[in-house]
Amino acid sequence: MKKSSENVADPDKLADFTVFRRVLVAVAFSPRMMAVLNEARKLLEKFETQSIIVNVGPDTDKRRELLKKALKASRLDGVAQNVIIQGGHPADVIVKNAVENEADLIIAGALKSEGRFKYALGSVARTIARYAPCSVLLLTEPQVEPENIDTIHCVVEYEPHASSAVQAAAFLSRVCDINNLYFTHSFQMPKPVGTNQALKLEQIVQQYALQDDQLKTYLNGFDFWGKSYIPRCLHEKSRNTTLNFSREVQADLIIIPAPHQKKSFWNRLFNPESDIMASLPCAMLLAK
Repeated sequence: MKKSSENVADPDKLADFTVFRRVLVAVAFSPRMMAVLNEARKLLEKFETQSIIVNVGPDTDKRRELLKKALKASRLDGVAQNVIIQGGHPADVIVKNAVENEADLIIAGALKSEGRFKYALGSVARTIARYAPCSVLLLTEPQVEPENIDTIHCVVEYEPHASSAVQAAAFLSRVCDINNLYFTHSFQMPKPVGTNQALKLEQIVQQYALQDDQLKTYLNGFDFWGKSYIPRCLHEKSRNTTLNFSREVQADLIIIPAPHQKKSFWNRLFNPESDIMASLPCAMLLAK
């Protein structure tokens, strides 16, 4: 996604941003291949976009024929402008082609758990998300018969580059006609001063009010084309606080800003030791 150089996007300019106009769909020959293709098609029909299909593996006539049949059987048939088959490490090939084709978005299947392969898949997903030059949509449970996106949960950070997450949420809420749009900002509660319980409670209430005002002020800098949304500040008690909120509101998609520094949400939540795919409650869009 093309981003503004300002801390908060100018509402008058936001509608002119180039959002997801060139999409790379990464597909593998797996049981979920058709589901990924159909999910991608449902999203692509919402955008004015060019699409590229990338399959990692040896470029043989047999492989091309199998991929051609899969595309023909899927809802993506006739939509893809370019089909690329290339050998190499999956993450490297996908990132390389995203760079060369100036993609705005990568769509890929990302299984939560697949027996003994879950950690390898998690590693590939983390590599793509971290090094891709563009936004990345990881589909944890793609469906052959895709359902509409009804609820989006967007994580807010106040760093200049992180406005891309809010911009993506605003764009998707408009083109996908989202019914429920949530924005959350997680914060650490300062240690209360004194031992008086009533005073401690008052300090907690004041801190929530301060955080709520900051979030509302920040979101006021964006254009949501008349769509309503719910802002919510979360006391980050653990790395699961934000994901638990997604579960509570039954989000279909969680949008988070791309990693940029050690204290970013991505690095706090998805450290190298954690199993990212097992932690996700729904599909995830990493906005860049």
